[in-house]
Amino acid sequence: MAYHAWFFGPSSHFVFHDAGGVTPEVMAALDPWVRAGRATVQDIRGQAEFDGYYYNQFLVVNDCLHRYRHAANWTFYFDVDEYIYLPDGNTLESVLNEFSDYTQFTIEQNPMSSVLCLNVSSQQHSRQWAFEKLLFRESRTGIRRDRKYAIQAKNAYATGVHMSENVIGKTLHKTETKIRYYHYHSTITVHQELCRQYLPLSGKNNVTWFNKIPYVFDDNMKNLANTIKEFERNTIGNLHLN
Repeated sequence: MAYHAWFFGPSSHFVFHDAGGVTPEVMAALDPWVRAGRATVQDIRGQAEFDGYYYNQFLVVNDCLHRYRHAANWTFYFDVDEYIYLPDGNTLESVLNEFSDYTQFTIEQNPMSSVLCLNVSSQQHSRQWAFEKLLFRESRTGIRRDRKYAIQAKNAYATGVHMSENVIGKTLHKTETKIRYYHYHSTITVHQELCRQYLPLSGKNNVTWFNKIPYVFDDNMKNLANTIKEFERNTIGNLHLN
């Protein structure tokens, strides 16, 4: 939450759909953002009694589309284990201006290992955020991976989990040099230390094979951690104390 509040800026708002994953601990982390007016938590725990295709995700994304369609120029759809990222000095404003003639654009993922960490004795991994310590990106190429997307909701009749097929206007897919997202798959279901396989420092410069999959070192997200933590302290630090 802190990362994307920083990333999207002060005019952004975030909607979480709680199908059962918002535990008291999670709510304690979200509550300052809710009280600050930056986030809304929609309680949809009853959805399991009215089961629909794909765990009712189509119902969820379309509720969000129509409920907030006139609240923002762009609506981004992504999960809590995914972090939107701008490579090579791009800014969000410049990217959205460049894509303004499109109704939607899809975003390619950087898939990250959920178990591999560097063996650095000076770091307390248990006190680090996931993106500070999970620093190895899967490097296979030529694989079709799920994409996330942003959409100008006022031009969409309906939407889907990974894009809309019911829009007025054009869709852009070749966006990987402008915007991407880091995906820390399987991390939110682990309620213990994420670092379960430690690599030597040489892993920063070499390809690491783990479970027959190649990984390369990638600390782009880690390099933003101090900035995000300072932003969080300045934004909701007082709310955490009340």
